[in-house]
Amino acid sequence: MKKLQILLCVCAIGLLLSACATATDVAPARSAQTPPPVKLETAQLGAAGCHPPSPVAASALGGWEARGTTSGSDTTQVWALLMPAGSLPIRAHESVKIVWKMTGSGSLRLVGIGPDGMSLTPTSGPQQHGGSNWARPGDEWGSQFLFPAAGCWDLHATRGGASGDIWLEVR
Repeated sequence: MKKLQILLCVCAIGLLLSACATATDVAPARSAQTPPPVKLETAQLGAAGCHPPSPVAASALGGWEARGTTSGSDTTQVWALLMPAGSLPIRAHESVKIVWKMTGSGSLRLVGIGPDGMSLTPTSGPQQHGGSNWARPGDEWGSQFLFPAAGCWDLHATRGGASGDIWLEVR
């Protein structure tokens, strides 16, 4: 048992040390004209406390796209297409349209969990959409949120036995 604990400690230290590498340590040199690649499928996903928030990338559809962390099955996916009134960052007291894609079956339920455990439901939706040109897996819904305070917000989505979270920093 003690050998297993030591092995687990060594593995944990190795993971922590590898996470400390900076982008300049591992990224190949790029010319000023070449934009950095965006790989949402392999990016580190959000975590409690917004360290880090869910990765967000510009979408060809307009707005910003975020992939959530999920549980339920290996095939569960949740995506959010964020469309704030202005640009990022999302601001408290401003309405934000969010289009959702989530795999699974059944209706979509949404709740926001914010600073100090504050709970928030959408100001509208989720309302299922009939068709879409957004190429992400799952069915699509639309919603609106109005965040009453700045801080880290966990947008928690559930559908059947699956769930997912999008972590957002609201300013």
